[in-house]
Parts: sequence; structure tokens; C-alpha cells
Amino acid sequence: MRLSRLQIANFRNFQSIDIPLSQHAIFVGENKVGKSNLIYAIRLVLDPSLPDSFRQLRIEDFWDGLPRPLSKDDRIEISVEIADFKEDPKQLAVLCEHLVSHEPMVSRLTYAFGPFRAEGEEAPKEADYEWVIYGGDRIENIVAGDVRRRPFGVSGRASGCRGRPRELAAVPASSPSGPGGGSDGPGGAQRDRPVGH
Repeated sequence: MRLSRLQIANFRNFQSIDIPLSQHAIFVGENKVGKSNLIYAIRLVLDPSLPDSFRQLRIEDFWDGLPRPLSKDDRIEISVEIADFKEDPKQLAVLCEHLVSHEPMVSRLTYAFGPFRAEGEEAPKEADYEWVIYGGDRIENIVAGDVRRRPFGVSGRASGCRGRPRELAAVPASSPSGPGGGSDGPGGAQRDRPVGH
């Protein structure tokens, strides 16, 4: 398994970057160019030891170039694409639900931070902001906390994964399992972390 691509939007000093990664990657640069921010971005998506409270960012974490006040459409998004996991049954069992390509087999995990609770046309308030980690390219495909804390080490088979992206029914935003509701989605009553501040 390896990271094959990293995309960051609106996070700290990164307006928008898209970095294809080879087998070995080294990040080099002068002080204050964002190396630590880049590593922290990857941790927001992948680090099972990072407490959920550290994933709750602040308005100050948005890229400074966005007009203030922020709009309801502004969000921080960090996506990591993962490849070369097809031969490992444990990794395949976790990642097959999040495929974006079947040949070669590539999964995507995305951290998103935004005003998912904002209602009406007013500018969002800090309390409206929360985070979610989802798989594939649909925010409804939430990666639950118990899965994130098992870093690709689950046992079992990938019964729904036959070398192609699994088709899941789209969930409307107003449904209990879509953004803004449900037990695992943003604002869900049974989240594995406190909601808000």
C-alpha cells in the first residue's frame, strides 16, 4: 500500500495543490513554506492516533486568501489517494468501499471541514463548522471512527469488492445518514467525538 496522490484545498497556506506521489516521497523546503502544514493535513485524514478533538479545526485554519466572512460553500478539503493494496486482504477489506478507480485499483479518503450545520443565507458561525472523513468521492460515504482507529488492520474479506468501484445509492442531504444528520454524519447524535466546541 502507498499514497499515490495528495490534494489540499483552502488549508492554512495551501489554496489548492495536487501532488502525485511516487513510491518514495520527500518534502524539502525553506522554513515557513508549509512542510509541517502538509504533514498535518495528511495526519487529519490518516493518523489513527490523532485525537478527534485535534481534527476540529478553526476558522483561522482556512486559507487567508478566502474572502471574509466565509461563505457556506467554503470548506477545507484534504484528499489522499491510496494505491497498491489489492494483494493485502486486510487493506482491501477497508479500502474497497472507497474506490475511485478499479484499474489500477485506487481508493480515496477525504477530510472535509466546513459549515455543515449552517442554515439560511446568513454567514456561518463558528459553531456551524465541523469535520467529516469520507471515502470515494461521495460525502455520504462516511468513514466511521471505529474504522479510522483500525489502520488498515481489520480482519475479514472484501465481499463487496470485485476490482471495481462499488455502487452505492446516493443519499439526499436531508436524509438522516447524509450531511447534517445520522449517527455517523456531520452533526450526528452518536458521533464518536463531541460536536461543536
